[in-house]
Parts: sequence; C-alpha cells; structure tokens
Amino acid sequence: MAAAAVKTVLKTVKPHVPLIKFPARTPNLPQSNTFEGSVSKAESKSNSTKSLTSNRKAIDSAQLPFKYRRKPLTDEEIEIIEKGGLLK
Repeated sequence: MAAAAVKTVLKTVKPHVPLIKFPARTPNLPQSNTFEGSVSKAESKSNSTKSLTSNRKAIDSAQLPFKYRRKPLTDEEIEIIEKGGLLK
C-alpha cells in the first residue's frame, strides 16, 4: 500500500524546469591542448578588452544635463556631514 502511494507521489512531482534560460557567459572558443595556444588566446583576449575600454571616454559632470546633475548641498547638510552625521 505504501509503495502505491510512493508511485503516485513520484508521478505527480515533476522535475524543476527553469522559466528563464540565461546565455552562456563564456564565449565558445575551441580549446587547445598546448600551453602556447592558451597563452596566445589569453593575450589576444586581453588586448581586445583593452581596446574596447580605451574607446570609452568619461564625460565631465559639467557636460551632464541639469536633470542628471547632483543637487548642491545646503549649509545645513554640510554642517551635519562635518559633525559626523545625523544624531538622534
């Protein structure tokens, strides 16, 4: 009788199926067995990442539109910061 109950439970319990499928984080590069191949791949990968980041330039805060700029601190806020924060 217990075996029949176990079978019905196993039939009703379904394996977890994820609702979201995430893409692979690593590129599908062919793997080589030699040490030299992995070194050259690592060098080329680091060079390509350097070139991508070197093309980006930071903008000055003065170039930001007014709605994205920081609000200036008031004298009261400056005093609170200098005193070490808000005391309760």
